[in-house]
Amino acid sequence: MDIEIKILNTLKGWNELINIPDQFPVDIIALNFGIQRVFDGYEIYLEGYDWVDKSSEIWLFDIKWTPDLNYIKLGEESLKIDRSEMILKYKEIIGMSIKDCSFIYPKSVIIITVCDSAGVPEFIIE
Repeated sequence: MDIEIKILNTLKGWNELINIPDQFPVDIIALNFGIQRVFDGYEIYLEGYDWVDKSSEIWLFDIKWTPDLNYIKLGEESLKIDRSEMILKYKEIIGMSIKDCSFIYPKSVIIITVCDSAGVPEFIIE
């Protein structure tokens, strides 16, 4: 399966969960769409937070919500893609998804970030 299609399908599933009130806590104000390289390819994940401190990354350790289906492997073929290119592609796909599905995200979600395994979040929506 094409990596981009796998990411889009995963985002679709996550977006559907976010729209179900009993699946998504009302106190979540930030979402972090993460990507990391592991031994057998890249994987993507989603985390929700009820607080954020833009001057520090410490809030990334205080995860309050994750979807049941998380840490989605993109397969060994993803290892053929340069790290910076993979992160850039993921950010672009997340950005398009947010734009196309902005009606899904609860009004309480005011910050959306994309974070790589280095732990430095890039604020997409603030």
